[in-house]
Amino acid sequence: MLATSELFEGASPADFEPLARSARIKHFNRGDLIWVTGDTADKMFLVLSGEVVASRLGPEGDEYVVELFATGDVMGSFHLFEPSPIRVLDARATDATSCWVIPRQDFMRLLERNPKLMTVMLRTYSRWIRRRDLQDADSSFRNVDAQVATRLLHLADQFGEPSKDGVLIRIHVTETTLANMIGASRENVSRAIAKLQRAGHVRRERGRFLLPQPDALRARHSWVTGEEARAVRSKKRTGQP
Repeated sequence: MLATSELFEGASPADFEPLARSARIKHFNRGDLIWVTGDTADKMFLVLSGEVVASRLGPEGDEYVVELFATGDVMGSFHLFEPSPIRVLDARATDATSCWVIPRQDFMRLLERNPKLMTVMLRTYSRWIRRRDLQDADSSFRNVDAQVATRLLHLADQFGEPSKDGVLIRIHVTETTLANMIGASRENVSRAIAKLQRAGHVRRERGRFLLPQPDALRARHSWVTGEEARAVRSKKRTGQP
């Protein structure tokens, strides 16, 4: 499955055969911590099923959500190249989750033997950094309504699945999670979502957000153009050739 992940887009399954002997599957219940801030980053995780939120707690216990992960995503790879890698975020399962756990030393040995994988990773890291830059710029100096709209657009770009009614964000995102992603209160986020629903820009489908016309929502609320959004989107995620 590593070859089908966004991080290793362009690699082949045979590239990862040496990891089969040392990697292990680990299961987590909803609410379980996969790692915590301060842990040694000595493993990389591939999400086989479930969903994970990476966040940081503030001094007063407020949570800031940095990233979401779903089936097929690789987690915890950024730290592996540091001399003494330490986790700077918590990772918590938000649903029953299974991960393929790869020891750092075995993964680094694989990269030494197969350096082309480094090029594949750097290409994806570059796209992730550009995506994060666009997200940060898109949310700057905006009111809560616009921040909620643009965050849903970014989630649709990253986790969206085309449907007959629009684009469905395939992961469960609660109003609390959205609030913790943009640094707003849950009450203000709830009001913003209600406005978007009344305007027909957002719907709920089986507990997930659906954007009936994401291009129209982007034109109304986002500073990121459709071309820019497509440039930082994974081909595998969008089903492009």
